[in-house]
Amino acid sequence: MRHGFPVRYYKKIRERNEALDCFVYNLAALEILNPN
Repeated sequence: MRHGFPVRYYKKIRERNEALDCFVYNLAALEILNPN
C-alpha cells in the first residue's frame, strides 16, 4: 500500500525476445493485408 492505496507491481518472468515479437507482428500484418 502506498498513501493508503493498493499498488500493483509488474514482475518480469522471462527475458525479452524482440525477434519473436517482430515475427508475430509481421504475421499479423500479413493476415490483415491478405495478399493472396
